[in-house]
Amino acid sequence: MIKKLILILLPLLLVLPSCAGKVAQPTASSPTPSSSSKPFSASDSAKEHPLILIPTPEPAKPPLPTLILITPSPSPLTPLVDIYLSQAYRYLEDENYDGALEYFAKAIEIGSTDYSGLAKAYYYRGMEGFKWSDRNKAISDYTEAIKYDPTNAEYYYARGDVYYEWADYYNSGGLVLEETGSFNKAIADYTKAIQLGMKTAGAFLKRGNCYAGIKNYASAIADYNKVIGLGGDLLDFGYFNRGSAYEETGNKNKALADYRMVLELTTNSFLKEQSLEYIKRLQ
Repeated sequence: MIKKLILILLPLLLVLPSCAGKVAQPTASSPTPSSSSKPFSASDSAKEHPLILIPTPEPAKPPLPTLILITPSPSPLTPLVDIYLSQAYRYLEDENYDGALEYFAKAIEIGSTDYSGLAKAYYYRGMEGFKWSDRNKAISDYTEAIKYDPTNAEYYYARGDVYYEWADYYNSGGLVLEETGSFNKAIADYTKAIQLGMKTAGAFLKRGNCYAGIKNYASAIADYNKVIGLGGDLLDFGYFNRGSAYEETGNKNKALADYRMVLELTTNSFLKEQSLEYIKRLQ
């Protein structure tokens, strides 16, 4: 049974204080709290077996379209809808998302079909909410973004990240039903993002971790296989987490093989230390 979820922090990661504490590098001296609030250490029980969770760095914002010059009043060359849209995009550029939402709404009321701009405003405001630990507001805004632009994979992926962190938060408090529900919601959003084209190692790794969180190890291993197949910077995490999943299912030999592969691949001191510990325990 998985009793711990350890967050490995990536560059630019915004970790929520209520969930994982301060931003830190993945070392043995800087773990996140477990479900029992006891720090993780090399002496922990073999039953308390961690999976590595990879939160999302703050995504780069897509470029905004060329701004239309704002005029004091509509004219044959600058209709009112363009004035509203121009002001909305200026507010987006200035990170005034409430103002942007107001002017996108005004433009739509009088005939604009720029729903993607409105969705961006909700998306960016959702990012701000997530940054400042307002998960409920972030989910609400990401949901609005999806409503106005339902084919944008980034919006599902972002909402999945919020559910993912909710699951870790519930895990730390021992709230099993809430944790499972959040993992299932995150799985649904990551799956939609993948279906819409976001077939990245990060997406498969996170979905795999969510599957592991609800003890669906077969699906977790399938996603970790995809991470390994894609290669890249998360290859060592893919092997480590697959080894963890194999160990949870009692497949000692495959778990040992994956931990040994981590030692060959990784430059991450935390992964090295944990892999050595698990190899020693399983031999």
